[in-house]
Amino acid sequence: MFPRPARYAQRSLPGLSGPNNDATLVLDTSSIAAVFDGMTTYSVGVGEFARQSFIDGLAAARGHMAEMLSPPGAELLFPYAARRASAAMVERARSDPRFARDGATFCAIAIEHEHAVIAHAGECRAYRLASDDSLYSCTIDHTLASERLLIAPGDTANINLEAVITRAWGVEPYTSCDLAIEQIYSGTVFLLCTNGLPARVTFETMRAASILARTDVDAASAMLEASASASDHWDDASWVLVSVR
Repeated sequence: MFPRPARYAQRSLPGLSGPNNDATLVLDTSSIAAVFDGMTTYSVGVGEFARQSFIDGLAAARGHMAEMLSPPGAELLFPYAARRASAAMVERARSDPRFARDGATFCAIAIEHEHAVIAHAGECRAYRLASDDSLYSCTIDHTLASERLLIAPGDTANINLEAVITRAWGVEPYTSCDLAIEQIYSGTVFLLCTNGLPARVTFETMRAASILARTDVDAASAMLEASASASDHWDDASWVLVSVR
């Protein structure tokens, strides 16, 4: 893996539902960033546990692949780290019933020499600002709605398909993740976020902040924070803005 310099701004805001169970991550020297959305019924700090489990998984991946002829890229590191993080959540639930209903979704990005590697599981997302200033998603949510699973019409009458997550850490010991590769250039901007951000701010605000992030990621993050803070939505909102140098 050959990291490429980038500028980052990260923030995590609690919703009205209680303690913030999201978390963010920026590993500047490795050019890696991520967001984590913890799901729980009783416990707190689920996002932070997912964050640390992912960091530990990255370290384990590098150790496991240490004898490779060249440093492993994120397309190898991310799936290994994701499986380790999911296994850690499953093991914690087995050893302590307080965490039996915990899970997490995530989205991570690595800025490498000529491309970005994006991994995700669940409904955490990565958006990219295009050269024409349009904003598009690099990820597809793992939900019943986005995956268009075949369900009998009568079975969906009382189901919010967007809320039914089909892939998350903690459900199975070795949950897989989807990978996407994006070519990058100086000035390329990515916005990683938990699903609480698009629930609390408009898509146009996200696009405007991404445009601003080309020149000032901190001001762009402040724009998102001001808009998200004005919302009385129940869900936590977390994001990382990435501007490639």
